[in-house]
Amino acid sequence: MAFAITPGADEALAPSAASAATITPGTVQEYRTIVADWESLDGVAVDLRPVVVTVPAATTQEAIEAASDRLQEHFGSSVEALGYTDIERDWWFGLNQTDPFLRVCAVIVGVPILDNTDEMTNEIH
Repeated sequence: MAFAITPGADEALAPSAASAATITPGTVQEYRTIVADWESLDGVAVDLRPVVVTVPAATTQEAIEAASDRLQEHFGSSVEALGYTDIERDWWFGLNQTDPFLRVCAVIVGVPILDNTDEMTNEIH
């Protein structure tokens, strides 16, 4: 079972400002879906579902940046299962030389069609 974070209706034709110049709005290629699992954290047994995040982005790096923003917005600075109460945005995928919480397993280009049910995922909008 996975956390699935999908773009809201307001994002369908509004890519991030950073990627607006490099993608064509309204095309399938403007989305990247990151599939990630949890890295082993020092002294923490991570018993969380994998994460699936779909964001508007023209490149994998832009997608990781946007997914970091989305995860920080959704989870905030405190994730009880990780034992952290001061999480920063860069920690999710190890940006700016930080140790990552998540390990990217796959990046899917375009809007994915997920075969999932409520029992399989927790969808985050």
